[in-house]
Amino acid sequence: MMSPRQRLAINHATSSHVLFNAVGAVRSGKTVASAAAHAAFALAKFPYHDHLVMGVTETSAMRNVVNSTIGTLSILRSLGYRPKISGVGGRHVRVPRPGGRVSKIWIMGGNDERAADRVAGMTLATANVDEVVRIPESVFQMVWTRLSVEGAKMWCSMNPAATGHWFKKQVIDKPEDYDAVSVKYTMDDNPSLSEEVKQRIKRGLTGHWKTRLADGEWADLSGLIFPEWYGGDMPDPVQRWSVSVDWASSGTFAALLTAHGKQRSHFVSERIYDAHVHGPINEVEQAEQTSEWVREYVPDGDVPLIGDPSTSAGFQKEMSGKGFDWVDAENDVVEGLKAAATAFVNKRYTIGNCPHLKKEMGEYHWDPKAAERGEDKPVKTKDHACDAARYEIYTPKPTLDLDQWLSLNEMLA
Repeated sequence: MMSPRQRLAINHATSSHVLFNAVGAVRSGKTVASAAAHAAFALAKFPYHDHLVMGVTETSAMRNVVNSTIGTLSILRSLGYRPKISGVGGRHVRVPRPGGRVSKIWIMGGNDERAADRVAGMTLATANVDEVVRIPESVFQMVWTRLSVEGAKMWCSMNPAATGHWFKKQVIDKPEDYDAVSVKYTMDDNPSLSEEVKQRIKRGLTGHWKTRLADGEWADLSGLIFPEWYGGDMPDPVQRWSVSVDWASSGTFAALLTAHGKQRSHFVSERIYDAHVHGPINEVEQAEQTSEWVREYVPDGDVPLIGDPSTSAGFQKEMSGKGFDWVDAENDVVEGLKAAATAFVNKRYTIGNCPHLKKEMGEYHWDPKAAERGEDKPVKTKDHACDAARYEIYTPKPTLDLDQWLSLNEMLA
């Protein structure tokens, strides 16, 4: 069952407009509605043309649109088609048609300028672009120019971004240039979302994040990046440990030790090494000192070490030899900062004996000049401990295998 506002995305198939923009809050059902509308319209109207589903990455396009509960595959199957995912010639949904013919819905990521080259030369009847504000303008424009079939349609979904963002200025504010219509969505437009979940999401958002993600309004990021954080004690019991690192060979090296409980994680201690103050240090020495610092708290056992993928290979190797399992951090700065700010507000992460981290958080703020350009960027300052915190919070942690799970249950029994 879809809400009346979700049905507007469906009705776009028979409207006079070319572009439908679903703009609004998280969990508002806009992506689901756009995905369902696109899948149903594409093969019904243009069974022998090419179509496109684009996300920030190919993986996110698969997760958010193609494999969604009400997404490309599920809608096509409900309509009696037999879609399959194929990787031949590029990933796409392959749909057998009468007479041995095949319809193709191409699946692409659009988060860098190279995506424009992958789209160039295509002839598209339809396109569905998820999280369009997170792809470059050049990529969107290339997709737009490839909609050259008579009667072509396009759906775009997004959470609002900065007021000066190119999509707002060029597309939302100038609908006549794209024969476009924009519809605002709120969490109330998602019939599958309970009131409890809505309130929980809203409680965890403050300031500009609340304005964008809960209220569905365009807003500039300003002021402190981490306006709220809380102290706390060690979780009892500690279920696991991890270390996050912002690497520097000649600048400031920052590492944070985190204790994880069932409901909350706690930054227990920090290790800061400023080469400008203390002099240069090689990878072996840095690894030795970092390991000794961690082992004061965690005497033995393997500990995940989360760090920037560009961290020195020598340091990674040395730490791996000391029982630290290296994990490449997710390094999307803005999304990572959003996740970290939310985690601090929700008290999912608290801060202990980490004076350097606390000092940085009191000085780390958004760049007002970048906001004028429609960009979300922090002012680059001394943010090494903040980066280490972001890596810890935003990076998915390794999962326990069955033997580890059984051992953990025995230990906690």
